[in-house]
Amino acid sequence: MSQVTISHDELEAMLDRAARRGAKEALRSIGLLDDDAHRDITEMRSLIEAWRDTRKSIWTTAVNYIGISTGGTYARGSNATIKIIGNTSDEQSSLTAGQAYYVQTDGTLGLTAADPSVFAGTAVSATKLLVKT
Repeated sequence: MSQVTISHDELEAMLDRAARRGAKEALRSIGLLDDDAHRDITEMRSLIEAWRDTRKSIWTTAVNYIGISTGGTYARGSNATIKIIGNTSDEQSSLTAGQAYYVQTDGTLGLTAADPSVFAGTAVSATKLLVKT
């Protein structure tokens, strides 16, 4: 067997060509080596971002809002008492009677709707909220 000697630059060029061929073959095998590939990747990234936004906000929606807990905060997995629709939560503070309140993204109450908009209820006094009626 004869010995082959190549320079450092030749080795780099050979490795670069091999890497490019491998990358092209990988892209071809998943259908991303054509004129539409850039657009396809951009659309996939957009879809993934939309999915992440949806997943992040799914737990704070009008569909799964059932009311306001009583007695402070609860650890995940523990039992909680919830004032549901039509009940009065009397552990609030600094409310304005007659004002509508919305659940904020951090779980607090606010005067403006967050995104997504979740109506919490209407204040009946400075300390009482009529839950989602």
